[in-house]
Amino acid sequence: METLVLSTGYEPLARVSWQRAINLLFLGKVEVVEEYEDRLVRSVTFAVKMPSVIRFLRAVRNRKRAIKFSTAPSGSAGRTPPTITSSPEPREATPPGKTS
Repeated sequence: METLVLSTGYEPLARVSWQRAINLLFLGKVEVVEEYEDRLVRSVTFAVKMPSVIRFLRAVRNRKRAIKFSTAPSGSAGRTPPTITSSPEPREATPPGKTS
């Protein structure tokens, strides 16, 4: 089961697992907007309806994801890259049956 996460302005941000939604609820960061009627999360001492939509109480900054670069293969550190050379001049085609 997934839970829809809304911003403070009720704009959709993401979908998270119900476990993450319950965690954010207990941390006091979100409020429950809508619940599943037929799903309960039970503990030893209490039961909570599983949230289907939650909303952040404070504005959350939209983090930009870092760009991932590939790494050089091992053993190539400190080496200079290969130089690109032009290809040799094309040779003229010899007709069949004639040897050069």
